[in-house]
Amino acid sequence: MIHFKNKKRYPFFGVAFIALFFLLSAVVMLLWNMVLPSVISVGSIGYFQAMGLLALCRILTGGKNIYPHKYRCAGNCSNKYRVTE
Repeated sequence: MIHFKNKKRYPFFGVAFIALFFLLSAVVMLLWNMVLPSVISVGSIGYFQAMGLLALCRILTGGKNIYPHKYRCAGNCSNKYRVTE
């Protein structure tokens, strides 16, 4: 069982994740609307379309593993699964 040292800080990460998603959606929308219509003649997109595009890219590419330490061996597994650096 995992024991967290400071439980009050963890709701902040959820709020920060949602705020970052909204901010990145705005960045995707602005970049799309500034670059792609003049380069490859596509239409402009709205904010919610940018959110969907960002979510779709996250799903299709698998995203970034934000917990790489979770899958490392703690010394009690076989050599077959051990991660060495």
